[in-house]
Amino acid sequence: MTQLKINQQTAEKLKELSRQAQKSVDEVLLLLLNNYSHSIIEAGGVDAEPETWTESELVELLKPKPPLTGKEIVEKHLLSGVIGSWSDEGITDGAEWVNQQKEQRRGKHQW
Repeated sequence: MTQLKINQQTAEKLKELSRQAQKSVDEVLLLLLNNYSHSIIEAGGVDAEPETWTESELVELLKPKPPLTGKEIVEKHLLSGVIGSWSDEGITDGAEWVNQQKEQRRGKHQW
């Protein structure tokens, strides 16, 4: 099993996210790992030797890929949880929510 080394600053940010989301630190960490694990480097991975690439590997990696269609982009985001991620906060219409936030701020800052 992979171990994550978390520095104090990251731990404090996790605690703050936990408080804001009204979820346990473990739940927040699992949500983050489920959504962003592809961008996390395993402990000790930073000090590892840099990976070397052959010329043919670089050519293959740098080949242009066909762009995704709108449908493919939406499906990709639905699978990753990007789309609909605010539904657990009771936000069903983003534009309406923004308008409500603006209205609340106007009410707070009237002269």
